[in-house]
Amino acid sequence: MLYGIRGLLEDLPASHPARPALCRMLAEELEGLLNFQDEQGLWRNVIDAPPAYSRQDSCITWIINDRVWAGLVERVAAG
Repeated sequence: MLYGIRGLLEDLPASHPARPALCRMLAEELEGLLNFQDEQGLWRNVIDAPPAYSRQDSCITWIINDRVWAGLVERVAAG
């Protein structure tokens, strides 16, 4: 879902009436994912499976960085 919203926002004109709601939705989803970071600040390859291995190159990390730099979501601090 995150990747889809990210792609949609990339192509959607800035004046589109749905854009603010999509930006809010993306920010809320990304903020919710902070609860699943491990003690090193990484995400597991299966988000809600503690035995799964952690990755620093996850799609989540890429989407957060991409959208923060695009100015579509604000930086969020863990915990």
